[in-house]
Amino acid sequence: MSSKDEKILIDKPEVKYKPLSPYSVIEGDTATLMCTIIDAYPNTNITWRWIKTDSPNDALYNGPNYTIPNIEREKSGSYSCTASTTVGTSEPATINVDVQCKYKCFKACMKMRISLYDNRKHGI
Repeated sequence: MSSKDEKILIDKPEVKYKPLSPYSVIEGDTATLMCTIIDAYPNTNITWRWIKTDSPNDALYNGPNYTIPNIEREKSGSYSCTASTTVGTSEPATINVDVQCKYKCFKACMKMRISLYDNRKHGI
């Protein structure tokens, strides 16, 4: 094939996300959402959005990893990432984030510890 016959395929990008959805995180912890480009040429820009009815198009962050330190329950919801090139924009990859109450987790963890303690105490 001569250089005249060579073609460069240019297509809009595709993305996927980590961790799996729904993503559960304890209130006060750090949530990290990762967006991976599966296929893209030329270079891409990744944008994260929080899908809310009052502001669905507001960009939160540009980059592959969106970190929410000290997450609050009010930050529960759907987040999406898209990748854009000069050719087009990917379909959004959406992840549902479930911020769980720290108190409920503490209560459940304490029940588990008490149960484990009782089992050990009785030789189970």
